[in-house]
Amino acid sequence: MKKTIKISLILFFSLFYKNIVTAQSISNEVLMAIKNENFQDLDKLITDDDLNKCYEVRGSSYNFLAISIKMKSLESLKYFVKRKANLEGECTGKTPLMYATKYGQLNAVKYLIENGASLETTNRGRTALDYAKKYEQQEIENYLNKYKK
Repeated sequence: MKKTIKISLILFFSLFYKNIVTAQSISNEVLMAIKNENFQDLDKLITDDDLNKCYEVRGSSYNFLAISIKMKSLESLKYFVKRKANLEGECTGKTPLMYATKYGQLNAVKYLIENGASLETTNRGRTALDYAKKYEQQEIENYLNKYKK
């Protein structure tokens, strides 16, 4: 039992460390373009190869979908989805759907699900529905329950 816990902890911290260490810095110019929904600038600043990478923002690692959600920019989220960003992409274990749920962004949750985000993906055993319960996002919980298998 103790050996299993030790191995699990080592695996967790190695994955966490890998994600933080491999995350690239993101420029203020890109952050402002996301926040201001300046898609002409984003077209120039972000290549298709950059879409699913992890970027360091305030000590943590996020992809562009998660950054859009954290900045409360539904239009930027839509922009990155249209550019084919990975809906299941994660940098620290949470998918964009989990972030949208955690932060109470029902419209982002709806958009992600309508575009194929999975309700079955887990982070430490938790699904987006579990995040809705944990963060007391009742409206999102009700919405996600409609899709529960």
